[in-house]
Amino acid sequence: MFVLFLCLALTAVCVLLHYETLRLLNDRLGPITIISMRAKVLAALVGALTSHVLQIGRSRSPITSCETSSGWADSAGLSRTRR
Repeated sequence: MFVLFLCLALTAVCVLLHYETLRLLNDRLGPITIISMRAKVLAALVGALTSHVLQIGRSRSPITSCETSSGWADSAGLSRTRR
């Protein structure tokens, strides 16, 4: 049950982080007229990729914590160390 809650919470955090990043990029890049549309698209892509890296890091931390504290990865055969 804890794993289900953890997955739902991480999904909600990732969706919120992604939405807020794209909203911020839209708000900041929209009114700028000095740079071209191509540069705006490139900046939005870099922002989205950065958001994805943050989401991966945010998801990996609790999973690693569960792995090391409870040993569930060993019992499921998902341990990083080969025996």
